[in-house]
Amino acid sequence: MPGGGIKLVFASCSEDLVESLIEEVAAIGGTAPIVVVSEFQPPSGAEWIPYRLTWTVEQNEKLIDSKLRGRAVVSVADYNSVRAGNASLHRGASRA
Repeated sequence: MPGGGIKLVFASCSEDLVESLIEEVAAIGGTAPIVVVSEFQPPSGAEWIPYRLTWTVEQNEKLIDSKLRGRAVVSVADYNSVRAGNASLHRGASRA
């Protein structure tokens, strides 16, 4: 696979914290592209897989699996803000 894989970010937090998290993950070694699973579209232009709060956990997992199919994950970052945290989103991080 060209590029060697992706850095996968699960972020359940405010929009400004998503951007900070992306910057921190980008600074960690390697040039793998970053894919963000979050309620909010990241302003950085990173690839986004939306996590729909109105969907069931199973529906969200199917979407995530379909978007990641065939792609190697080289690292996973999982951020859960106490104020905005969504426990079901982080269930996906433990599966990655």
